[in-house]
Amino acid sequence: MSTVLNLLLALFIIVQVIFFVYLLSPLLLLVFSTIYGKKDIKKHLNNRKVYNDDFDFAAIITVHQDARFIEPFIDSFLKQTYKKFKVYIVADDCDTTGIRISDDRIKIIRPSTPIHSKVKSIQYAVDCLEKQHDVMVIFDSDSLVHPCYFERLNTYFQAGYEAVQCITISKSLKTGMAKVETLGWVFTTFIERASRMMLGLSSTVSGNGIAIKLSLYKDINYVDSLGGFDKRLQTYLMIKLDEIAFAKDAIVFEEKTNDGKSFEKQRTRWIYSYFKYFNDNWLIFWEGLKKINFNKIFFGFSAMRPPLFLTMGISVLCMVINLLIDPFVSLIWLLAMMIFIFSFIGIATKKGYQRGLDDAILLLPMIVFLQFKAFFQMGKASKSFMKTEHDEVCYIDQINFNDLKIN
Repeated sequence: MSTVLNLLLALFIIVQVIFFVYLLSPLLLLVFSTIYGKKDIKKHLNNRKVYNDDFDFAAIITVHQDARFIEPFIDSFLKQTYKKFKVYIVADDCDTTGIRISDDRIKIIRPSTPIHSKVKSIQYAVDCLEKQHDVMVIFDSDSLVHPCYFERLNTYFQAGYEAVQCITISKSLKTGMAKVETLGWVFTTFIERASRMMLGLSSTVSGNGIAIKLSLYKDINYVDSLGGFDKRLQTYLMIKLDEIAFAKDAIVFEEKTNDGKSFEKQRTRWIYSYFKYFNDNWLIFWEGLKKINFNKIFFGFSAMRPPLFLTMGISVLCMVINLLIDPFVSLIWLLAMMIFIFSFIGIATKKGYQRGLDDAILLLPMIVFLQFKAFFQMGKASKSFMKTEHDEVCYIDQINFNDLKIN
């Protein structure tokens, strides 16, 4: 019996160490990126420039049963300062008869039968490419791109990067839900992308605004077509490449969720994807150990961290258990959680890219509650994609660039 208890105690200690590191890592990333990070990304790109020629981009957007966002999307591309690109729009089960195209750089692809899958729609677009473009970029259906988007993205590929995650910023912050979701996005963007780029580590991948060499994408095998394609793409890129860059100045505008129901549905899908692709993150971690590669080790370890609300929940559980074992350790847990909370607030309010977010801090408890609700509905995401609905149709000229804080 004592052997079993010793094993359980050892396991409990290991779990505590792991989650203790998860709680402290945001503060450590903030400190190290501030002290040792690249202060000037533009200078960094110039210093490592290896190509002088401009890259040819293929922009792929998959639209499913809702053609309202196609024209605003096209409009934002027609206003690009950079001209070497072509847009491929997969209109899956959409009525596009009223859309008129006057530029040969825009191509709408209409599958003969409905696809009902983002993964398959992306592959359909790749199969329909008119030539071997250098780089492909994947966008969500509600996206808009900044007029300098491709001009800035081009500099990252000229610097030798083969995969670049672009920044995604909210189209507007009209509702409290959009603001509080943006706060969480600011935090994760900093700890998973911006700080890592400053330290020469790999950025995580999002399904919106991820740009990769076309030749890389063609070798990816997906488990299924229900969602989480960005997780499988991320695993492949991390095993294949030395670094995934983050472009904080190549801006993609997207719509944040504006109500609790949409947020809950979105988080249900995301939480399900975390568990579904947990083994992929372990593979990255193991690959790093085999190659003694800190970038991959750190990436895999961080990617295995549960969603923040679960990380805090498990930390609270550890603190409570330690009240029965060693109350002093409980105090250490309380201190670690306080450090995490203050780190979250500091990063979310000071490292954002848009003004007007500070008042959303008071809504964070509601977000935690909605995520717990989403956690207990994960089974739904295993049966359907649970598409997030969007309703904010706007054009790039309606975006208030004065609200941006990007240098």
